[in-house]
Amino acid sequence: MFNFEGDGTTGYVDGFEGGNGTIAAETPAGGSLGSTKQLRVVDNAWAPWGGITFGWVENSLLSRTKHVATANIYAPVAGQTIRLKVEDGSNPGIYSETDAVSVQGWNKYSFNFTNYDAGLKYNKASIFVNIFPVGDRSEGTWFIDDISFNGATAAALGGPASGPATPYNVRLADWTAANSFDGTHVWGDGGLGNWFPANTGYFAHYVAAGSTFTLRYSVRNATTGAPAANGTVVKLRLGTGYSGSNAKFTVGGVVVNGVAPHNPAADIASKSLVVSGGYVTVQVTSNDVEADATDNPFSATANPDGLSQAFMQIKPEVDGNSSTNGDWVNILATKKPAAPTITSISGTSGKNGQAIDIVGTNLGDALGASVSLYTAATSKTAAVTTAVSVIAVSADGTRMTVRSPNKTQKGNFKVTTTAATATSASVFSAGTATTSKAAITFAASVTKEIGSTLTLTGANLGSATAVKIGTVSAPFTVVNANSITVTIPEGAVSGSAISVTNAGGTVATTKLVFQAPVITTATASGKVGSTVTVTGRNLKATAIMFGGNKSAKAVINDGNTLTFLVPSGATSGAIKITTGGGFVNTASYTVVPPSPTITSFSPATGKKGVAVVTLKGTNLLGATVSIGGVAVTLASGASATTFKFVIPAGAATGKISVTTAGGTVLSATNLTITN
Repeated sequence: MFNFEGDGTTGYVDGFEGGNGTIAAETPAGGSLGSTKQLRVVDNAWAPWGGITFGWVENSLLSRTKHVATANIYAPVAGQTIRLKVEDGSNPGIYSETDAVSVQGWNKYSFNFTNYDAGLKYNKASIFVNIFPVGDRSEGTWFIDDISFNGATAAALGGPASGPATPYNVRLADWTAANSFDGTHVWGDGGLGNWFPANTGYFAHYVAAGSTFTLRYSVRNATTGAPAANGTVVKLRLGTGYSGSNAKFTVGGVVVNGVAPHNPAADIASKSLVVSGGYVTVQVTSNDVEADATDNPFSATANPDGLSQAFMQIKPEVDGNSSTNGDWVNILATKKPAAPTITSISGTSGKNGQAIDIVGTNLGDALGASVSLYTAATSKTAAVTTAVSVIAVSADGTRMTVRSPNKTQKGNFKVTTTAATATSASVFSAGTATTSKAAITFAASVTKEIGSTLTLTGANLGSATAVKIGTVSAPFTVVNANSITVTIPEGAVSGSAISVTNAGGTVATTKLVFQAPVITTATASGKVGSTVTVTGRNLKATAIMFGGNKSAKAVINDGNTLTFLVPSGATSGAIKITTGGGFVNTASYTVVPPSPTITSFSPATGKKGVAVVTLKGTNLLGATVSIGGVAVTLASGASATTFKFVIPAGAATGKISVTTAGGTVLSATNLTITN
């Protein structure tokens, strides 16, 4: 923030640019803006305007996303014009200005530059007050105090500019994708939308109506990663503009009472926090009554789209910094869920880490659920309660997958939500032996593209700790104790097996996962025996077929490059390449006929118009023949290995030229022609 602050001390200093005004100020040695005292503008020598131009900074004074400056001004009269002008100090004439109308006494004025051009650098500012009538000194003295620009740090008055504003990362410290919606969707939109700045994280978090919780942000230098200095101010914008809020919250003592959602007004309120030890922390209380709150979604990561939107949006930014990378969060006040019930469990015993399903209703609770294995007290033993790890909860709250604990214990599962506690009727026996490997039922190879999903079924798959496609780690989601959904990762090689690892070891499928073959480039033509090169993706060939139903054998076959030779008998047409993921055809390939050859001709000397010459060779079918550029007519009966012709009348001694689709060849010696 570029900030002038005053303390009421006055003195007179002339010579500032900006009209004929005189500024009253007391500036200590060094003249830094941060230590400038109270500023006072008075009229001077019948000037209708009194003005002062401040020094300039390296970067724009105004944020490129919110073009606002503020000033505390004492006006001796109401109804006069106050003008704030920002300009490019290196390019006179490039400026933006906006006006306010004075109210008598001390007041805070906001200047919103609606004609701001984000492509320009506004690094110099001037403020003017209108003093009317001209020469009327009875109007009184104007005082200007605490002028703030939100785009850059201060420079020394008349001295060197300061460096650029430090970029910060302001990230939620305690929330992860495991307990908050990850923001891949926003209400009514398929993605974050263009209105969210780059490097923005977005979360939705469900809290119980009437509850109090702590919101904590890590504040770090985005370039170096170092924690922000103690005392750095972070502003939490509440409601954040167009999102609005229809929930009621108190954030660090600041009350947001709720407005219609998607209110296009400015922020409803804000709360400033001070960094300590690299963090800012604030207490948040939901003031909504349960009747007005959103139905509990029964999952901490349920997509909030379509829910009754009792929410408040919070956006963090470092005070005066236009390049904060922050996590935005929508906090939704929710109702309590219905009481949970347990109707069955998937097994009566389990090894350490084994996946077990608890089936019932209302088991998932976005506001938190705990699971334990409970053994009641007897006359000889005390009650035993062992915490149980939750792996996954179905979106409808009817199935909860847990890990059998590392303890020898017989007891009943208990699921406790914010509504109540449910206890299983069946007794479960836990043991300390390590869980068995998962088993995968995968009967046939499949074709799946990068980013697509496939569902694996079998046994104990819910206990998986890692899944790979070949050697590449793959994201996965637990469906239940015996099923997971796997996403095909970037970099997965077509034709790879799937492996699943749990505490008991790793198991791999015998069937493979392929991607469809894709051709990027391919050789267009060649002769029999020449090399064809095809590049692309997923081209690990199991068969290569030319026109004429002639097959070829791969020479290089690494999945990205495929080479092979044109087989004898191949005809022109598309080449079909078959892989485990299907087949793909090249564009039409032209098989070029072999070049003709001449092995002999006789006689070596002959009379034009009389002598009959016999020529022998190979690949002669369809040949055109000439002697010294004079065409000859072939006799009937020409074949691929021989033909005859009469020496034409216009021919002269020279070599015999034979041309076919495969090329042109000349005889090694001349045919001598006589008259």
